[in-house]
Amino acid sequence: MNNFLRGGRGLSVGQGDVCSIKQNRLRHYVCNDVSYVIILFCELFSGLLVSPAWAQEAKGLKPNALQIGDAMPDELWHMPLQVVNHPEGKEYIKLIDYSDKELIILDFWATWCGSCIKNFPNLYDHKVGHAKDINVLLVNAASTRDTPEKVGKLLKENRNRYNFTSVVKDTILDKLFPHRTVPHYVWIMHNRLVAVTEGEDITDANIARAIQGQPILSSYVKPLDYCRDQPLFEKGNGGSAAAYLYRSVITPFTAGLVRTRFVQKQINKAVSRITFTNTPLFNLYHYAYTSEEQSIPTKVVLDVVNRERFSTDSVSKTWLADNSFVYEVQFPERSMAEARCVMQADLKRFFGYTVTVKEQEYPCWIIRDIDAKSPISLELPPDEHTYTLPQLASWLEQTSGLFVFDETGWGTGRQLEFGNKGFDIDHIKQRLKNVGLQVIEKQQLIRVVTISEATN
Repeated sequence: MNNFLRGGRGLSVGQGDVCSIKQNRLRHYVCNDVSYVIILFCELFSGLLVSPAWAQEAKGLKPNALQIGDAMPDELWHMPLQVVNHPEGKEYIKLIDYSDKELIILDFWATWCGSCIKNFPNLYDHKVGHAKDINVLLVNAASTRDTPEKVGKLLKENRNRYNFTSVVKDTILDKLFPHRTVPHYVWIMHNRLVAVTEGEDITDANIARAIQGQPILSSYVKPLDYCRDQPLFEKGNGGSAAAYLYRSVITPFTAGLVRTRFVQKQINKAVSRITFTNTPLFNLYHYAYTSEEQSIPTKVVLDVVNRERFSTDSVSKTWLADNSFVYEVQFPERSMAEARCVMQADLKRFFGYTVTVKEQEYPCWIIRDIDAKSPISLELPPDEHTYTLPQLASWLEQTSGLFVFDETGWGTGRQLEFGNKGFDIDHIKQRLKNVGLQVIEKQQLIRVVTISEATN
């Protein structure tokens, strides 16, 4: 029983206690019982006693991640490592057994990793070609969920192509040299971590550089912190937002964010970004389906149940908070027309409304200047019968059922008072004439954009 704990701490079961029992009259039965207890104890705990994780913990090794240039913990060199496919049939080795060469390369791998196995012949060629300088040890971590039997079978079946010993069921090296992908190559020289590389970096030139004490050229890039449960690139998750080639974002109203519209154009007039902040839904649709380059005027018609959602006149903070949105789309450079198509698709995906576009002649009223001179505005205190021209045009459309176009360019900077006469077109025409404006009735080719409820 002295050598039962092979590869472990060399603990033995005391023979003196057993022999003293032999003096007892029932020594035969007692010895059998004791032997049974000892065997049962060993069967239950032998796996624990030879476990690398247990052995390291017992010796005080804390598997903290090592950085380039860090010294190897002394305990690491003497830690028992379970292995398969050892040339001498050993089931446990120590890393110090491999310190007879200047360079040790640890290759973290898995049986399900095709690129790991594909690089074995190249790695083996360098191991053989630099036999006096390097040792190579494969490391199969417990996190791969491989079994020693599966690892051993794969390596033994390919001995005619490459012959490696592999650590199995590892839990400590995996923590000392953390990685998110395999293969993962760790270079150790003179008791220090000197490099972490990709398989393509294992070359004659790099091995020579290592032996000569020169920096090892590595294409390895340290993985960025990434949590798949969080949005990509948000708060640095997975890298910087600058990495976006295409991005589309729609959020609810954001308190404190000033309402703006911004279109990022290049020198060649190509567009790469459109941004709206705290913008009512109607304005988003209006921009997406109209164009300054179009010669035909556009009108947006609502055929929806909740028309209030598309209001353009409300200034209520509550309404704005419920019906305004932040929208941004970023993409490779494209024409303005193509950019609007992207925006249209985003609105369809998020809000679900059906939009149809039709060009046709309709009877219209057009408000314009009587002459080229700037008219004198009639400035009056606002009351329930006072309108800006855009408000007047909107009210006339709703009341008359005709399309009304404001071609004056006045905007919202001037106000007109019409008195309490209801819908009296003659009165309206006269009031407009008094300030240098006129209403023209005509058939007009119009591009009508109709927003309706989603259809199945």
